[in-house]
Amino acid sequence: MATGLRLIVWVLFVVRDVYGLDTLCNDKLLKSVPDDHITATSYKSDPTLTGHPPNGRLNTTEVALGNGSVSMGAWAPAGDNNGEHIQVMFDDVTMVNGVFTQGRNQGTDHVTLFKVEYTEDGSTWQTVNDDIGVEKVFGGNSDGDTIESNDFGCPVFAKGIRIVPMGWEKHIALRFDVNGCYLDDSGTATTNTTTPFKPGIVTPFGGTTKAPTALSLLSIFTWGIIYLVSLSSASSTTTRTTVRTTKTTTTPKTTTTTTAYVFHPGILDPFGAVPSLIG
Repeated sequence: MATGLRLIVWVLFVVRDVYGLDTLCNDKLLKSVPDDHITATSYKSDPTLTGHPPNGRLNTTEVALGNGSVSMGAWAPAGDNNGEHIQVMFDDVTMVNGVFTQGRNQGTDHVTLFKVEYTEDGSTWQTVNDDIGVEKVFGGNSDGDTIESNDFGCPVFAKGIRIVPMGWEKHIALRFDVNGCYLDDSGTATTNTTTPFKPGIVTPFGGTTKAPTALSLLSIFTWGIIYLVSLSSASSTTTRTTVRTTKTTTTPKTTTTTTAYVFHPGILDPFGAVPSLIG
């Protein structure tokens, strides 16, 4: 199962790079997630300042409440401690390409370094690693409001994503979103993205520029295989052409030479001429 998913992901990236289909699985997923699916190890809650987990949605603004307290423009834990994290759980499996992060709105608190964990089954968590299997540490923000995007390099399939701050400026404060798309029970990546038509390239949507609500991962796999086969065929054609060219350049040597060739038993004439005996 895991090997098959990795193969699909690899082919998806090949096709994405060749056909420019990176927009097909590039949605911000938290927009459809209810607040109770966003949780954290702890959150700041005192009479004057609150930083609940749902405040950690990207672009949340700071709001002064009528009771004199302030609802922070970010999630903030109860204390600035290692091991604090915020996470989102999805109802269905998603394909996740990366995350977006911000610091605190109307403030300078922000996370400078973080790692990302994900779960495929909703209970067992693992860290997003780099290409050689080492835990990947992502660069965070340098101010409160600038959105920073961090790509995983290779997508993960997950029912939950967790961001674990590892470095911060002043205090831990974070807003985030998840970049990817949902997968339904048929193994289909759902997307609402409109993909521009590219002349000379057959689109997966029947020649239209409006993407349907579902993109078959099997179709993506097929396109990738076709592309790889076409590369192989092109390579073979080039090789055959080179051989023919070599023969063409050597043929005149046979027809223009007047030198008699000495026959050596067991050794073929390199120019294809009928050997003769000299003596």
